[in-house]
Amino acid sequence: MKVPRTTVNIILIMVLSIFSMFIVEYYLVPGYIIKSILKITMFFIVPLIYVGVDKSIDILDYFKIYSRKQIIGSIALGLSIYMLIMGAYFILTTYIDLSQIRKILYASRDINRNNFFFVAVYISILNSLLEEFFFRGFLFLSLNKVSTRAVAYLISALAFAAYHIGIMVDWRNGTISFLAIIALLTGGLVFNYLNEKNKNIYSSWLVHISVNLALNTIGLMMYGFF
Repeated sequence: MKVPRTTVNIILIMVLSIFSMFIVEYYLVPGYIIKSILKITMFFIVPLIYVGVDKSIDILDYFKIYSRKQIIGSIALGLSIYMLIMGAYFILTTYIDLSQIRKILYASRDINRNNFFFVAVYISILNSLLEEFFFRGFLFLSLNKVSTRAVAYLISALAFAAYHIGIMVDWRNGTISFLAIIALLTGGLVFNYLNEKNKNIYSSWLVHISVNLALNTIGLMMYGFF
């Protein structure tokens, strides 16, 4: 069985982009602004150029809204996840070493109390949209159109988990890193399901925003903002 050329090209772009970001995260380790610019290039500019060449993919399909009820449902799901994460944090807070987390953030992402608020806003809204565009739009929705459902689900979820390995290499805790990868893989599959059902990236983006908002709320408390 011959694999469609578009499928091969999308997978090649995925491998190139994730490998490039791994090199950036693990070896180059630039400041957060430079890292963000490189990520925008690999996760948005490169796919955008390809979509301009391959007419079998319509980027506007990622952003079409077919039902307000679906959006409202995604917002409700996002709020539920936000409360779940915050609840888990307050339950486990006595077992979490916040000083070690601060050291990891400062060393691996150049994040500190002075810039955390601005980084948190970027991560919650823009960075989450960038990742949803790449992993759930360019990878999942496009592959689901030109390839099989199984390939689309698997490639997108594995890519989402693999990308974050470069971020977690400095954690020095194999158990936590393994659990994080499983959570990312599962989250990727759930995000794919939401987008397949609603045929756009808004559903997963709204949930992604909620997850990031919860983590950033914890970060704001960690740095003593409130």
